[in-house]
Amino acid sequence: LNYSKAFSSLNRLDAVLGFSFQSTTSSFTNVGNSNYAIEALGYNNLSFGSQNSAPSSDKSKSGIVSYFGRAQYAFLDKYIITGTMRADGSSKFPKHKWGYFPSGAVAWRVNEENFMKRIQAISTFKLRFSYGLTGNESIAPYSSYTSYGSVTYPAVQDNTVVVGVVPSQLGSDDLKWETTIQKDLGIDLGILKDRIVITADAYIKKSMDLLLAAPLSNYSGFTTVTRNIGDMQVKGVEFNLNTINLNGKLRWSTNFNIASNKTKVLRLNDNQQFFNVGRVARYSNAYVVQVGQPLGSIFGYVYDGIIHTQDELASTVPHNSLVIKQGTRKYKDISGPNGKPDGKVDANDRTVIGNGNPKFFGGFTNDFSYGPFEFSFLFTYSYGNDILNADKALFESPIPYQGGFLTMFDRWTPNNPQINQQRWASAYNNEYSNLTSYLVEDGSYLRLKNIQVAYNLNRELLKKLRIKSLRVYATAQNLLTFT
Repeated sequence: LNYSKAFSSLNRLDAVLGFSFQSTTSSFTNVGNSNYAIEALGYNNLSFGSQNSAPSSDKSKSGIVSYFGRAQYAFLDKYIITGTMRADGSSKFPKHKWGYFPSGAVAWRVNEENFMKRIQAISTFKLRFSYGLTGNESIAPYSSYTSYGSVTYPAVQDNTVVVGVVPSQLGSDDLKWETTIQKDLGIDLGILKDRIVITADAYIKKSMDLLLAAPLSNYSGFTTVTRNIGDMQVKGVEFNLNTINLNGKLRWSTNFNIASNKTKVLRLNDNQQFFNVGRVARYSNAYVVQVGQPLGSIFGYVYDGIIHTQDELASTVPHNSLVIKQGTRKYKDISGPNGKPDGKVDANDRTVIGNGNPKFFGGFTNDFSYGPFEFSFLFTYSYGNDILNADKALFESPIPYQGGFLTMFDRWTPNNPQINQQRWASAYNNEYSNLTSYLVEDGSYLRLKNIQVAYNLNRELLKKLRIKSLRVYATAQNLLTFT
């Protein structure tokens, strides 16, 4: 329902009221057989197979109802106030089905003020501020309920296989909407009749009551339970510059944007300080979600080079999971059970060894046109992010029947002790099992993401063929990457 009214040349009100309903149903049935006497009919006659697989099926349903409204008031076409309100109800929450999410924004078109009209070079000048809440209910249906599954046991009773029913998921009746509060301060500036347009924004987002799988003690019989377990903060700035450099027969426009975001974990489950997640190559728990640290923190041992000499070996801190000797890697002893170095390297010495978030990232586009010809290219870039080199983890290890890097041949030996690659081991062992900062590399890059050349055929010629327009172009992706 839309309402729009201009009370005078000075005042205008626009309002919207809405309602939406969404229902999602998902189901599957899986039946199978193998060892077919006749294969011609395939799945159209599964009875020709002699080795049945256990059938499975599932069905789930969820729904969400929303009421929303927005009102915008403009005075003198200079001062604009907007207010919105949402009420969302989700079937995924047993008790706290409804979430309420208001927001508001104000804008000031400074260029409409009399004192700005004397500055002819500035064509647009607008200040913006907004504050609002948004909700998230993105969990699987029935995640909040205790559920049961079937287990087939090999025991046979009266010539029948016994099927048991066991708890498969622990419920959480108090689940509620995850809520994000965001504040945004922005500016829009246009110069020389908007041939130069600058947009800048700074924002803070705080997400509360995160819907996550909280780890449980094994004594519970479960590994996780879905809970509202934590808070997270994101701070960021974004900047966009658009320019029309040439506007004659030859037209040339440029767009440049850059953004920087910083995440920080504020709270986890029941005063929990951290938990590990993620798998890279053969390494599990490759990342850590830790209070006070950003998301995307890489977790492992601090690599400290190769043991070259006998004297180095004598002074190297022992590692609890490998035998150290000349030519093997060594790691730093940074902590122990009491939070201080304890003279050995073990799980207490794992720490944050990298951050997957870039310090800044963005893109740079140029568009050219001359008559019917068009040419454009796009560069994208990222700076300051760390990555785990999974290739190193896999192809610098002596795994039988697997290829490897040529550096595998350039290893430490007693006759070549200065090579900074660990000695050759005839078989895979724990020496290769540790996720370390040796695998962490600078992920910064500049990439020629897209380039396009186009030609627009003459419109007068196309009219005779009853064709409105015809454009021929060639494009290429990811042509060059500099790292």
